[in-house]
Amino acid sequence: MSTVTTVFGLAPLVLIPAEGTELYRVVGIVVLAGILCSMMVTLSFLTALLVSLLNWQQGRNS
Repeated sequence: MSTVTTVFGLAPLVLIPAEGTELYRVVGIVVLAGILCSMMVTLSFLTALLVSLLNWQQGRNS
């Protein structure tokens, strides 16, 4: 939820050109890319890691 609000908050800064936004645009792109990449890692890698650990624990208890 916080990723969605941050992405929508930074989208105008990155996508809408205006005078004096050259410096902030680069910072916005870096922050936006970092947040999107961390979201993808969280949703894919950490979920797969949790499932494999639960399967390992279930196999150990059986």
